[in-house]
Amino acid sequence: TTTDAQRKHPAFVLAPQLPPGQQWGTPASDALAPFAEVVLEMVTVLSREFAIDADRIYLTGQSLGGRGTWDIISKRPDLFAAAVPLCGDGNVSRIPAARRMSVWAFHGARDEVIRVTASQQMVTALRAAGSPIKYTEYPDVGHNVWTRAYVEPELAGWLFNQRRGAIR
Repeated sequence: TTTDAQRKHPAFVLAPQLPPGQQWGTPASDALAPFAEVVLEMVTVLSREFAIDADRIYLTGQSLGGRGTWDIISKRPDLFAAAVPLCGDGNVSRIPAARRMSVWAFHGARDEVIRVTASQQMVTALRAAGSPIKYTEYPDVGHNVWTRAYVEPELAGWLFNQRRGAIR
């Protein structure tokens, strides 16, 4: 259960919300989106204030957050131990930069907001670059993929087993 996972893997969770009309990711640009920069600065500040293991910082997001996850790991691949993008899209030419990061991507095959081909293309690009990326596609799920992905029995254990610089 979720409570068991929380007991087994105590964590500090930062869950910023995006203001309306803004983006977490800018796949066509070399720069990070302004709010992504703010989040990375928040992580830096919190890491100074709390006992946060810099080698065990993880990134996840769904939809716009999935786009932001792909975008951030493609532009700052050395900052995170692992990433879990859900139904996001990104820049396939830039994502090979994250080939040495642990990634588990999720998408619903029936997603009509962000087509499943978006994740498939990102996964294909990472695999072509030598990444052992994990990918789960739910054939009976639409855009609400988080309802299945975040309760995936192996996800918490897999995520908390990841360390920056060591694909597991």
